[in-house]
Amino acid sequence: MGNSIICGDGFLSSLSLRGNMTTEHSRSALERLREYYDHEELVCPDCGYEDADGGWRSETNGDVVEYSHECPQCGAVRSHTLDVHEE
Repeated sequence: MGNSIICGDGFLSSLSLRGNMTTEHSRSALERLREYYDHEELVCPDCGYEDADGGWRSETNGDVVEYSHECPQCGAVRSHTLDVHEE
């Protein structure tokens, strides 16, 4: 079977990494997820600051992908951790 992503924080139950990659959708599922965070999770839940110019960072060790964002106003760090595994 293909790879799938399981999100430990309940945001995303599963995301298929298989499928057709057309020119219009040439980014990977992980890149699209980071782009989602960059556009949809801009407001800090701790202080309410909207970081319109900021972005989420992503790091991986091959088994786990962690997306994180530090609020430039108050320093609060948010993260989403995904377990990437073979089915």
